[in-house]
Amino acid sequence: MAKPTLATEPKQVASEQSTINDRSVEPAEYTDEDEPSQLDRAPADAAAEEPATDAVPAVEEPSDSPATADGATATTDTPSENPAPPDTLGTDLAPADDPSTDAPPAVTEVVEELRDGLYEIIAGTSEALRMDVTGGSSADGAHVQTWSSNDTIAQRWRLTRNNEGYYTIQNVGSGKYLDVPSAQVAEGAWLWQHVGNGSAAQQWKLVSDPERAGSYVLQSRLNPTYVVDVSNASRAKGARIQLYLANGSAAQSFLFLRIERVIEDGIYTIANAGSGLMLDVSAASLHNGANVQQYTGNRSLAQSFKITYDESNGYYTIISAQSGKALDVKGGRSAKGTNVQQFSHNGSRAQQWAIKRLDGSMGIFSALDGKRST
Repeated sequence: MAKPTLATEPKQVASEQSTINDRSVEPAEYTDEDEPSQLDRAPADAAAEEPATDAVPAVEEPSDSPATADGATATTDTPSENPAPPDTLGTDLAPADDPSTDAPPAVTEVVEELRDGLYEIIAGTSEALRMDVTGGSSADGAHVQTWSSNDTIAQRWRLTRNNEGYYTIQNVGSGKYLDVPSAQVAEGAWLWQHVGNGSAAQQWKLVSDPERAGSYVLQSRLNPTYVVDVSNASRAKGARIQLYLANGSAAQSFLFLRIERVIEDGIYTIANAGSGLMLDVSAASLHNGANVQQYTGNRSLAQSFKITYDESNGYYTIISAQSGKALDVKGGRSAKGTNVQQFSHNGSRAQQWAIKRLDGSMGIFSALDGKRST
């Protein structure tokens, strides 16, 4: 299937399966028993009677795969294994070593400054794993672990460097900081998040890993011979993020994937690169709960969407230019097949979307649990 593309002249986002998407997924059916059956769509010529000044031209992209039917419902789906993002995860990650070596080598003091900003932190043991707050908790003392990449706010961290070269690492979801419990340096101390207090227990020096290009070792300011470590060099989700004596293993090496704006704010049409059909609010409805589907391009405002980036968390909102309502995951559920609808803007996770650049195309993923819109 052809990869989706994004064009700005006129502003149009091409995608697979009726929104920006990274892979081919067959059109999903309604999964909620209370969801109405497919609404009849007004003929294209009726929608075209919108005033010319309001219309946003839509340009259909050619497709290498058969077109899907008008009216296919947009849903969220579970992504397959996450591919390595281009220009970020290109370095092969070596197998993890045993973190319990007898004579830990000194970490080379080569500090390459990372810009302040939002990041995902990728474990050196597996590029599919991210540093994550257990259960997405906002509580003091919630532990930090590895977990499969899922685009949730529990895996987004804000790095801020002070004038002494140390960083604080703040979880965006909770607003709390990566912290050594009770400031007690010990092998195996399970790191947690804690309200900011400016102490050395919350300050980290990022030192370039001499064995793994582009990766960093995180030294504690409490004692630089102790570093952030994945327990038992695990490649499984749910492994503890702990403090451990430096030993040069991949378990102590981390990549930082910067999160930043990939498209400018504006009004776009969103085309399915597989079918050539447009993201569309069924029957040009103005009501909460109206179905979002794919439909033949007709230049109506029901197929135009305002996309806005939030610098504070790195997510986008997508709002219908026709109704002023936001693209929304019904019921705030993250289950596979959950319907995508429009609903009054409320700032919830159900209305926040990660947009990623994928080999010249774009993908849209729900902030609820990395489900992609299809």
